[in-house]
Amino acid sequence: MHHLLEHFPDRHFDQANIDSCNAELSYEAERVRDFIVLHYHLTQRDDAPLWNYCRSMSIPDSLRERIELYRQTGRIRWRAGELFTDLSWFYIFEGLGVRPVAYDPLVDVVEEARFREILASMARGTAEVARASPFHDSYFVDRAGNHSAAHP
Repeated sequence: MHHLLEHFPDRHFDQANIDSCNAELSYEAERVRDFIVLHYHLTQRDDAPLWNYCRSMSIPDSLRERIELYRQTGRIRWRAGELFTDLSWFYIFEGLGVRPVAYDPLVDVVEEARFREILASMARGTAEVARASPFHDSYFVDRAGNHSAAHP
């Protein structure tokens, strides 16, 4: 709704607003496309024709540039408004075995000792949240403690 109001604040559908809205939606759809194609293109499965095709298919230039940037520099160029964050891209790259030749020099801005403190603090915070969180199957238990029919 916000995007529609941003582009069409009144009942006058000016062509400039239409063009701006279409450009933004196209950009967003292309980033989602790139994220999905990345999964299929880099997955190393070969147990079906689909996977062989996906590994060898032509990919969009925008995705090729993103992969190359990460491979060469360890950097992920995230732009405001993208649905998937830089961490989402990082997890996919690393999870699918893409390793950078070099690392992002901005990492050196924080001294290693301080960086280790930050990571340890994050690990403690994550552990605390995990301990306090209900188990997944608790969703299937009603307030009286009965399991739902979907989860005996």
